[in-house]
Amino acid sequence: IDELAREIDSDYATSDGLVAVGVLKGAVFFMVELLQRLTTRVEMDFFQTSSYSGTSRGEVRILQDVTLSIKDRDVLLIEDIVDTGYTLRTVLGLLRYRGARSVKLAALLDKAEAREVDVPIDYRGFETDGQGRLRRDPARDRRIVAEALRAAGVYLEPRREAFDLDGYV
Repeated sequence: IDELAREIDSDYATSDGLVAVGVLKGAVFFMVELLQRLTTRVEMDFFQTSSYSGTSRGEVRILQDVTLSIKDRDVLLIEDIVDTGYTLRTVLGLLRYRGARSVKLAALLDKAEAREVDVPIDYRGFETDGQGRLRRDPARDRRIVAEALRAAGVYLEPRREAFDLDGYV
């Protein structure tokens, strides 16, 4: 998450204000962790959708809409997991249609093997290997376990987070 925050800060260094939109409910913990690390000025809002049952893929119902104006603003959509891409494609298109200057996507986990439509992920935390498992990188694996535990309300001592997650895996 630190790496993503540095990248986002760099990309928005000259922005006159970023609007971060979290996709409820899954992205809340990731969004909080990410925004706390940003030095860029940011306003926060939320968006929640639900798929219509019994209809074709990609049709979504808005349960909670953003309340901030995004016209001529830079928007960062924050999602926890990207899988098929249908809902995100619709939400990203809607934000662009509403006149956002730019719209980018940050995702904690990219399940690329589940993708059915193209969704550009500008800031990707982790990705799966095609069989639903994280790509093998022991240091990153430990960090994602720590983030998942933190999201579940289990807070680790710094030394355990860095060196000893075996009791939690």
